[in-house]
Amino acid sequence: MKRLHVLLGVGLILMGLVSCNKKSRPDYTTTVDVFSHTTVYNNDTVHGIVYSVITLAQAASVEVQTPDGQTVPLDSYDGTGYSYYKQTPDSLMTSTVPVPGTYTFSVNFSDGMTATDTNDLTTDFLYPPHILAAEYQADQNQVFLKWDKVADADGYQIKIFDGDQQIYNIAPFSGSAGQDTFQMAIPVSVIQNYVPATLKFEVIALKFETSAYIKIQTISNTNRDITIN
Repeated sequence: MKRLHVLLGVGLILMGLVSCNKKSRPDYTTTVDVFSHTTVYNNDTVHGIVYSVITLAQAASVEVQTPDGQTVPLDSYDGTGYSYYKQTPDSLMTSTVPVPGTYTFSVNFSDGMTATDTNDLTTDFLYPPHILAAEYQADQNQVFLKWDKVADADGYQIKIFDGDQQIYNIAPFSGSAGQDTFQMAIPVSVIQNYVPATLKFEVIALKFETSAYIKIQTISNTNRDITIN
């Protein structure tokens, strides 16, 4: 799965605040998150880790100190210095969940100021969604997805990719209490500029740290290639 950052609207809200604050006194507020990621790779269920940082003042670099003493430099997400990110590639994910504990984020701002923030990671993980149906319905000009409920998931998200490029995103949503399966019909009109083609449809399950639904604890994903004529 390609870059998950930023999964939630909070990232966009913060980036909006950046533009409002550029001419005023710098705001060194940071929003940090570390969460685990589970998927199926080469028929094995594997785990990795995702680091995410949003800053309101421009940063020159960001690094993370892990509970087991490693130092991990993060990559600038879009080159602006307000968003940093790092994710374990699928090919490097393992059968072992990431090290639990407190992760310390160190932010070096472009004007020389520094800040630290922490976020905790548990051993919780979600199994990847079991997709029951993933098909293009030509008569209705839509793509139909159906999947089983993921135990302990708080919500789901859908992303669509053309190769490595994300072309459409359905924001996180929750289901009704007691719901055992979920389904969604996506009109082809929302991706009209990319068809006909074979596109990747990704179903993501999410578990949040708290009921505030701001920071993520763990995610999992399953994808299907669907040909749209």
